[in-house]
Amino acid sequence: MTWFTASSVSVNNGQTVVNVNAGDDIQLAQESGGLIIGNNPPVEIKRTFRDGSNLPKIELRSPWPYANQSSQTAVAFPTDGDLAAATAVLKQLIEGFAIATQAQAQAGTDNNNAMTALRVKQAIDFFRPLTTSTTDTTPGRVLKVGDFGLGGIPSDLPNLDNVSKVNKFINRSGIGSVNYPDGEVYTGLNLQNGLPNLKNQIVLRGSLNGGTPSMGTLFFRGSNLTTGVFFDWQKVFDNYNILGTVSQTSGVPTGAIIARGSNANGEFMLLADGTAIGAVRKEVSGITLNPANGQGDSIYLLAGDPPFANVSPNLAKIITACEVRTSDNQTLYTELYYYDTTVGVINTGVSPSNNWPNRNETGNLIGTQVKYTMFFYGRWY
Repeated sequence: MTWFTASSVSVNNGQTVVNVNAGDDIQLAQESGGLIIGNNPPVEIKRTFRDGSNLPKIELRSPWPYANQSSQTAVAFPTDGDLAAATAVLKQLIEGFAIATQAQAQAGTDNNNAMTALRVKQAIDFFRPLTTSTTDTTPGRVLKVGDFGLGGIPSDLPNLDNVSKVNKFINRSGIGSVNYPDGEVYTGLNLQNGLPNLKNQIVLRGSLNGGTPSMGTLFFRGSNLTTGVFFDWQKVFDNYNILGTVSQTSGVPTGAIIARGSNANGEFMLLADGTAIGAVRKEVSGITLNPANGQGDSIYLLAGDPPFANVSPNLAKIITACEVRTSDNQTLYTELYYYDTTVGVINTGVSPSNNWPNRNETGNLIGTQVKYTMFFYGRWY
């Protein structure tokens, strides 16, 4: 269906005929259609015709009820039924359309009245006020993120042991519990389930002096289910702190897992359980070792002090990759020997004891140099 438009129409109050001064073919304005002139409400069209002077006219179903109109724009639109009847039904619907009050919107219990955008906003605003701090107890306020503990830094906690809220972060220095490094900055999380004595705490230690890594070190501890007393703090190891200085208190490791180093006595590796391993490379010259059958020449290779502080009285010394050379730098032989005291022995014959490692070899070459690596095994505590 096509709409009729006109750029200029005129009609006076009380008249039933509208003069079309300029516009579309008036046949487009259908009977029972609606006609809107200017900014006025629509009226119903009765018919269209041309007068004796062939001028286009639109006859209204009822006299024009509004103010006089001159050279106004107009639009005629078709309808599927009687405009007056449709308008009456629409008016009835509008009059029966009840908007919810602000109180009804906030209560949210009335399902009969409609909600406008304003009423929706009023209902949301009713619940919008947020808490202003972790201690804000004003009734009706919505809990803001951080005020329930996550991200908050309350200052009313004298000690981590006294944390009573679940999931509450703390920032506290100077706790001083066993295995818990002091003098730094801490951020932690307190966890507690329904059992009164079962508590767990996780704390991230940061550094005041820009230590590496900046993310700090993670500690945790739990409590005794019967007494509620906390156990000692335990440190979580990662790729940043697995290597470092090993230490212990009463046989319990308190430092890194592995330590490595070197000194004048050689290189060493220490493990958290107390195991110590060291090695030193040595060379001896100006000796005479004749491997001829039955001569039984021997040389004692001093182990020296291990490269780590040894607390075990029975430290094994192992000589490995022992290479004997002649004066013209020819390799006489290379073999592994060990002796479980403070020296190692290379023996080219059967003397002084068959229990000692020995080497029988027929030949006239004389060994004058020995290069060897001595390994140490023991404990650092």
